[in-house]
Amino acid sequence: MGDLPGLWTDTTFREAASTTTLHYRGEEKDPPGRVQGLPPRQKINSPGRIPSRDNPMTEEIPYRVTGQIGEIEFRAYPVIRVASVSGHPDNEAFGYLFRYISGKNRVKQKIAMTAPVITTETIPMIAPVISDAATMSFVMPEGYTRDELPEPLEPGVRLEEIPARTVAVIRFTGRADPRAVENQTARLLALLEEHQVRVTGNPFLMRYNAPFVPGFLRRNEVGVSVLRDGT
Repeated sequence: MGDLPGLWTDTTFREAASTTTLHYRGEEKDPPGRVQGLPPRQKINSPGRIPSRDNPMTEEIPYRVTGQIGEIEFRAYPVIRVASVSGHPDNEAFGYLFRYISGKNRVKQKIAMTAPVITTETIPMIAPVISDAATMSFVMPEGYTRDELPEPLEPGVRLEEIPARTVAVIRFTGRADPRAVENQTARLLALLEEHQVRVTGNPFLMRYNAPFVPGFLRRNEVGVSVLRDGT
């Protein structure tokens, strides 16, 4: 779950990120939903491209902040579609997914890279205890339906749809090495238990930056699906 040495290089990341400005559902044009004079990053929950606050060249998953308890932020995420790989080290999983969005799919279509990269691990949880193999996911840009995503050519890549959900998140900087992620996850789960917030899913890591970004500028988050009043 740490950095991706030897694969996610400066050139690779910039090449992937730049596809956001070139391709939107395979067409070389500005995505729909752009409002004159309104910066896209302010249009959370609206259609179209929302540049990442951490890398303006990369689209970011839209969400709506619904509450806060101390350092925990609660967010409402819409339905998202992801390409995922399970059971491989980070470097290999990233390679499968990067090749998929770079055109190794049935129609040889390039797909914009979206932040963050999501990783789930087998992590001890507050009840219920749920285990899963390590999985890395790239979130597909808004505007695609599940049926419109090109079919992967490599058998390790699968396309999935994650239902709308409420997620509790803690943000941290520095390198997302296993110990740091474990500590942040334990803190998140302990705070949720303390405030009697029901956990409904597996914890996961969200990484927004490439390895060449200095640690103090990096945005990492650990999150978990929760059930709160009204959600």
